[in-house]
Amino acid sequence: MVHIIACFWYFIAAMEPDDVDTWITAAAIQEKTHGEKYLASIYWGYTTMLTVGYGDITPNTNTEVIFAIIWMCLGAGIYTQVIGNLASVLATMDTKDSTIQDKISTIEEFCKEAKISSELRYKLRDSIEYATGKNFFSWVDKQ
Repeated sequence: MVHIIACFWYFIAAMEPDDVDTWITAAAIQEKTHGEKYLASIYWGYTTMLTVGYGDITPNTNTEVIFAIIWMCLGAGIYTQVIGNLASVLATMDTKDSTIQDKISTIEEFCKEAKISSELRYKLRDSIEYATGKNFFSWVDKQ
């Protein structure tokens, strides 16, 4: 995605007339190779997406400013999506571990009261861990 944004970032500046000061002229890279210009564009794309830009490559024309604003909003949206998904995964893992621990403590308490052998207790514990780990809430629903 950053590659595409970097290409558009360069394309916007390259399409301006020669007398207009773009980010390319402001960064004094108009005489550099295409590889160096691409690297500067990628750098701008990452710094704008991951922060709010470092400030050494800045938009100079209205088109560049609008494009930068759109990219910042997209970057914030990407961050929101990634952080939200990560929080959801961590919450699910915590709930799963908590459910397993609750079931195991119930089995342990039952085994002590019923004076069930250690061998059977370990088999029950392994069974609970396997069934809950494999079919997280579906095992509970079957009960």
